[in-house]
Amino acid sequence: MHTILGANGIIARELSLALASYTTDIRQVSRNPRKVNSGDETVAADLLDSRATADAVSGSETVYLVA
Repeated sequence: MHTILGANGIIARELSLALASYTTDIRQVSRNPRKVNSGDETVAADLLDSRATADAVSGSETVYLVA
């Protein structure tokens, strides 16, 4: 699982599109996440909440912080 924190920005969108060439296991995390690719998983979380962030990245192989 590749998890993108701060998933609503331009950089996150481009990263998600690029990752889709390598994997279908992409998780988008932000306060109001949106899918970029049809198979994306979305998780709503406030990144200032350490517990919510820990839960959001659980099971991830790689985490990208682009917030």
